[in-house]
Amino acid sequence: MKSYSIPFVKTQKFNPTFIDYLNEKSEFQSFISQFPNPKNFAQAIKNRSFSLERRKILVETLEQQYQEAQLTPPNTLQLLSQESTFTVCTGHQLNIFTGPLYFTYKIITTINLAETLQKLYPENRFVPVYYMATEDHDFAEIAHFNLFNKQYKFETEEKGAVGKMSTDGIGSLIEQISDMPDVFKNAYNQSTLAEATFQLVHNLFSEYGLLVLEPDKPALKNLFKSVIKADVFENAFLPKVEAQSAALESLGYPSQIYPRPINFFYLEKNLRARIEKVNENQYKVVDTDLVFSENQLQDCIEQTPEKFSPNVVLRPLYQEYILPNLSYIGGPAELAYWLQLKPTFDVTNTPFPILMPRHCAMVIPSKIQTLLSEWNIKIEDLFLDKHLLKKEVLKNNLPQVFSMQEEKDMLEQLMNNTLEKTKKVTKGMERFISAEFHKVQKNLEKIEKKVQKQQEHENAQLVNKFNGAYEKLFPNGSLQERVSNVMNFYINDPDFIAKVKDAVDPFAFEFAIHLQDPL
Repeated sequence: MKSYSIPFVKTQKFNPTFIDYLNEKSEFQSFISQFPNPKNFAQAIKNRSFSLERRKILVETLEQQYQEAQLTPPNTLQLLSQESTFTVCTGHQLNIFTGPLYFTYKIITTINLAETLQKLYPENRFVPVYYMATEDHDFAEIAHFNLFNKQYKFETEEKGAVGKMSTDGIGSLIEQISDMPDVFKNAYNQSTLAEATFQLVHNLFSEYGLLVLEPDKPALKNLFKSVIKADVFENAFLPKVEAQSAALESLGYPSQIYPRPINFFYLEKNLRARIEKVNENQYKVVDTDLVFSENQLQDCIEQTPEKFSPNVVLRPLYQEYILPNLSYIGGPAELAYWLQLKPTFDVTNTPFPILMPRHCAMVIPSKIQTLLSEWNIKIEDLFLDKHLLKKEVLKNNLPQVFSMQEEKDMLEQLMNNTLEKTKKVTKGMERFISAEFHKVQKNLEKIEKKVQKQQEHENAQLVNKFNGAYEKLFPNGSLQERVSNVMNFYINDPDFIAKVKDAVDPFAFEFAIHLQDPL
C-alpha cells in the first residue's frame, strides 16, 4: 500500500483548534502537560506514578474480563504489574461493527505509538489499550454503519448504557450482508454490545498486544469514590473547567463541552440519568422517581460506586485514574475538548496525558486511482470544492470546455475604456455605466453556465463516473473516515488492517492518502 500525505490545513476539513495545537502554538502550553513529540515522553514517564495497589486491581480486573469472555489475553497484560510499564490509550463508543473508519485508525495509532515508544525508551514497557465507552447512552449515534454506500441500522427498545444492551435482533443485519467476514459476524453471538465489541476488537487487534478494557467495573469505580464525592457534594470541578473554557474562548477557540454542578449519571440496567441537587439535603435522579438524602447518597457511593457514571467532563479523569497512562489518542473534536479539562487533573493531582492525534486518512481504491490518472487529477486536487473539481475533470477530458472568460475579459476592458472616455466629456456617469456593464457580465455568466450544463448532460457518462468516485471518497460530502466502515476494504482484502498499520507513523501529523493495492 503506497501512501502520501498533505498538511491538514490544505484539506479544509479540520478545525483551527486541532491544527494550531499540532503546530504547537505557545498559547496552548497552559492547557496541556506537553506537546505531542517523541522527546516529551521522557518527562511524561518521569511524572507518571501509579501505585502497585492500583496496578494489582487493574490486572485482576482485566484478567477477570478476559476469563469471562473466554479469551486468552495478550502477553502485555502481565506487563502492567511492573512499575516500569505504562499504557497509551484510546477510547471510543461501541459503534456497531466498529462504525466509521476512524475507529480503526484510532486503535492502529495507539498500537503504533506503543511500538514507537518501545524503540525510543527500551528501559520501559508500553501497552496499547482500547477503553470501551460502555457507559455512554447515546444509542442513536452508535446504532448504524455504512457499507458500500448503504446504511445499516440496528433497532432496539432498550434504554440506558449501550454496553448493557442486548444483541438480540442484530442477526437480521448480518443476514443482509452475505459476504460479511466471520470475524465481524461471530463477535455478535455474544449477549451484550459490550461483550460483542470486546470480542471483535480483541480478534482484530490482539496480535499487536492491544488490551481491551471494560471500565464499568466495581473494583475500578471503587478507586474513584473520592472524586465522585468531591463532584457530587462539593462541585469541585465546575468552576475550574468553566475558567479553563473561558480562557480558551478568549483566545478564539470555542468550547466543545460544558460542565455541570454534578458531572455524574446514576447508572442501572436500562437507566443512565443525571443526578441533580434539589435542595440542601435532597438529590434527584432526573426523569425518575429516585430521590436521595445526602447521607443516603453518601452511602450509595461508598457501597455501590459502580452506579455512578462520569459524564464527558470527568470520564477522561476516570480513565487516567485507573490506568498508568502517558498519552490519549483522539480525533480533532476530542482533543479540542480535552484542552478544557486539565484543571480536573490538577485538582486530583493526576498527571495530564500527552494528547496525540489519531491517524487521519483517505483510502483510494485501485479503480478510482485509475480514473484519477485518466482524468489527470492530482491527489491535492481532490480537496477542491466538488463543483470546481468536476469542472477540472471536464476540462481535462472533453475536447473543449465552453468558457466565456475571454469575452468577460474583453467586456471588462471595454468598460474601463468607456469609463475613461466618459470622464473626458462629463462627470457623475461612472455608477450608471458600471451597472450597465455588470448586467452584460451577468448575462455572459448565465450563457456560460447554461452551455456548460448542456455539455455535462451530453457527457453524462463522464459526469456519472465522477459523481460515483467522489461519493466513495467523500460520502455524503464528508471525509471517508467519518462515514465508511472498515468492511468496505476488509471484505475484499483481509490484510487491509495490517497494511494500514504498516503505513502509520504516529508522529506524522498530516492527512494521509492510502492507495489500495489492486485486487
